[in-house]
Amino acid sequence: MTSWFYWSESERNVKGEELATCLHLYDTGGERDDDRDLETKLVFLDETRSTGYSWLLIVTLTGTLVPVRIYDRSRPTYLQGARRTTHECWGW
Repeated sequence: MTSWFYWSESERNVKGEELATCLHLYDTGGERDDDRDLETKLVFLDETRSTGYSWLLIVTLTGTLVPVRIYDRSRPTYLQGARRTTHECWGW
């Protein structure tokens, strides 16, 4: 399995808070689809903890890179690939 991490030092929520602040204040969520062997992890961007207002932080799957078009056209986004062998690494 490969995990792709997406991060931006310049991304802000509507309150002007950085992703690191949102991570600390509002936590994370995510989903797992065992049929497609796919997992996601999100940083919530406000206290509603809505998947509709979040930053895609991690995608894990067997296969290739998952394109995230909205990030490709926005401010600089860091992309890091890392291999992992079990789902338990994230504690889900």
